[in-house]
Amino acid sequence: MKWVVVQPQVFVDFTNNEILLYDTEKSTCFISGDDDLISLIHQLYEPMNMGVLRKEQIHNCESEDIRKAFNEGFLVEKSLPIGKRPVNFLPIPNIQYDLEKENTTGIEQLKKFRNTLNLVTALYFQLTDGYAYGDVAASRNRVAKQYSTPSYHNTQNVLSPTLLNSILSEARFTQLINIDILIASEGLSKEYLNVLEQHRFNYHFHVYNQDFETLIRSLNSQKKILISCYCEDITTIRHFNLQEIANISVEYIGLVEKEIENSETYDRLLPVWNDTNQVFFRENVFLESNEILSSKYTFDDIFRHKKINDNFFGALMIHPSGDITPYLSDAIVGQCSYEQNNLQKAVKKELIENHRWRLTRDKGTCKNCIKRFLCPSITSFECNFRVPKICFK
Repeated sequence: MKWVVVQPQVFVDFTNNEILLYDTEKSTCFISGDDDLISLIHQLYEPMNMGVLRKEQIHNCESEDIRKAFNEGFLVEKSLPIGKRPVNFLPIPNIQYDLEKENTTGIEQLKKFRNTLNLVTALYFQLTDGYAYGDVAASRNRVAKQYSTPSYHNTQNVLSPTLLNSILSEARFTQLINIDILIASEGLSKEYLNVLEQHRFNYHFHVYNQDFETLIRSLNSQKKILISCYCEDITTIRHFNLQEIANISVEYIGLVEKEIENSETYDRLLPVWNDTNQVFFRENVFLESNEILSSKYTFDDIFRHKKINDNFFGALMIHPSGDITPYLSDAIVGQCSYEQNNLQKAVKKELIENHRWRLTRDKGTCKNCIKRFLCPSITSFECNFRVPKICFK
């Protein structure tokens, strides 16, 4: 008896009038709008069929796209003795903890999490508001909506060392090894350093080049430290002599809004959106359709794209005002206080309200695109600026 089988390593997705077949082993892709192929795959994916159909059950098997699906290995034909049926284990994501599981509420699903703090993947602290004037403040605040750089305001809020200690104490119950700290305008006082030394974490400081030397001179720690030094202008970069500070590593990052010369001066470059440099982004950041389709993904990668945003998931920011927000978001999901469970409450609120962590491409402007789960997750450019998507056909 002959059977038609969809290969178990093939990811299948449907939109309105198209189907996507993506082989996670070969990294090959087939997109079709053929009604016969779409109907056949729908039949194969019915629960009673489990990816297997007797060939005699298929009435329209002669379309060009169905033949192509067989020729390229997305579908195969198997012959077995009468009474035998192929066993086909189709990949299905585990939705036991899915907050969008049918017939449940997010609050009900949250009860299944033993420790929501295990979901925290990063904590970014800005201890004080940076102070800058006019265009400098505006430019840096625009960057702060795209990357983990300090923001600048006239309010001069300060997150007290005592409150910092309280939040870091709760963070001990996460899986974090490193804590990110955004430094604006000043180094670290002894009070802050004393708090940092009390905890088990290593620290990653983010600072602008103009404030880098002040930070270096204020550090007096035996902990492992990484400093990301952000440079807005290639002429301002200055490599500090760190030969005698063995526990400190520095990376110099260029913030660029256009093509630059001597890019090798930096360890890496970050493109900065400014609402007028669409051409620069189109040529250097945005993806063409063929780049998306040639991506190499595992099932884990694709299912991750379906359920979470891996640019933001698990990351929280603690601001000088005490506000807790999802990473690179203005949505307030918590407020630092001396009570316990500040982080835990913020995690639960973000999981329910979904400002960033579960913001996937099937929920935005890309929801009807057949390539939606082969694309990188939604970016800060799309969330915080007038960028509808990061691809073009």
